[in-house]
Amino acid sequence: MMPIMRGAEEVNSPTEALPVLQERLTNLSPAQLAEKVIRLEIKIRNWDPQLWLESQTDPHQFYWQDRDETHLRIGLGAARIWNDKKAGLNDVLLEIAAFLAEAPAGVRVYGGFAFDPGHPAGGSLLESPAGWRGWGSWRFFLPRIEWVQTAEGAVLACHVIPQKDGVEDIQRALNVVA
Repeated sequence: MMPIMRGAEEVNSPTEALPVLQERLTNLSPAQLAEKVIRLEIKIRNWDPQLWLESQTDPHQFYWQDRDETHLRIGLGAARIWNDKKAGLNDVLLEIAAFLAEAPAGVRVYGGFAFDPGHPAGGSLLESPAGWRGWGSWRFFLPRIEWVQTAEGAVLACHVIPQKDGVEDIQRALNVVA
């Protein structure tokens, strides 16, 4: 299992984070590129991620905050997707568990189930709002870009799947950050 790729630096904005994350991406070793997932992260301050998320058009986005408002997670994009079109739910849950067991600390998969699996996304696929049509009965994903804020501070992360992602794909995803 590969450690998280993080540095000691802390930046003030996504614009400052972008070149640091891009440099880390281009400096990955062959051994690191053999891993199933890499998490590139940087500490960040002075940024309103909710405002940033509202301006994005990628359909894979989420906002989660605990009841005490001490822990916030925001994600954008999908580095990896598991859904009802590929395999049965039990097989996929086992696959996700194995994936997370080999992933660096901090990697989380998000998703869930339709309230009525017989009618994915709240109705038939023809009746579902356009933004929900691809979600099906259940769907889980690893966000490409993730922002995590706790009492200890905030971290901006980018998830890379080396066997799947091209450098250009990741560079394009990182450019969304700034």
